[in-house]
Amino acid sequence: MSGARPERTIAFLSERSDFFGGGQRSLSELLPALQGRGIRPLAILPGPGALSETLASQGVEWTDLAVPPVCAGAGLAACRALARLVRLVRRRGAALLHSDSPRRLPSAPN
Repeated sequence: MSGARPERTIAFLSERSDFFGGGQRSLSELLPALQGRGIRPLAILPGPGALSETLASQGVEWTDLAVPPVCAGAGLAACRALARLVRLVRRRGAALLHSDSPRRLPSAPN
């Protein structure tokens, strides 16, 4: 009996494709480090950019899917984007979806 664990796809959703802040820099270091440890990372980015180029150069798979923040006025566009995200994650058999930013309604003023 082999002691190797089966690989699981973990999807990481980022709101940016550049190196705007620490979340994107963290992804560029974390995702390559997860490879070969029973995890197949999949970066979901809004499009090509410095982050996708860095990940691809390190052998990390990425795909583009723009997911707007869920906010007042986003309406149908946000619902469609969420449906595309759900289909992508299911199609890829991801065991977990992680986002580097909150995608929620803004807090109501006090």
